Amino acid sequence: MDEDQKEVRCKYLFLSEFLCALQIVRPGKSLRRYEDPIELTAIIPPCSFVIGGHYVCRIYDSYTAFTVGLIYLMFRCFEQVAIFKPESSLPASSERYVVCKWRKTEFHTREVVNYLSDCHRVDWHTKRSRRSHNSDDPADIVQLISRDRIKEASSFCAYITRVNTQ
Repeated sequence: MDEDQKEVRCKYLFLSEFLCALQIVRPGKSLRRYEDPIELTAIIPPCSFVIGGHYVCRIYDSYTAFTVGLIYLMFRCFEQVAIFKPESSLPASSERYVVCKWRKTEFHTREVVNYLSDCHRVDWHTKRSRRSHNSDDPADIVQLISRDRIKEASSFCAYITRVNTQ
């Protein structure tokens, strides 16, 4: 497979993987509203503290609107997200890893999971109808999140720009 086209050809695989991760990675409990740890332990026993789970996915250069949208959605669902290229990776290789740490609570992620599920369903029905009608219709989901919405998230926009120019 041509290195430059890997991301374009694998985007629905990425959609499926990110959706699956959000459905199986354990969410954390929302503890941020408590500033005082003594107050926190009086309400919730220390043995019940739950830190949300983590997720890692290999992607290719994050330059398409579709993949940038997926990464943006992960930024909304996890406390920390980073795009990482291991030093052991060949310099000419476009592979990178999205590392997502500390999944947020269901309250924060439910909307994203529902949205990605709808996108996955639309993609599946579109491909199925194309196969049954022997059509080469290029109907496709080009982007998940509008450019304006991504630009509004200035810290994310700056981060994704910096990652793509390194």
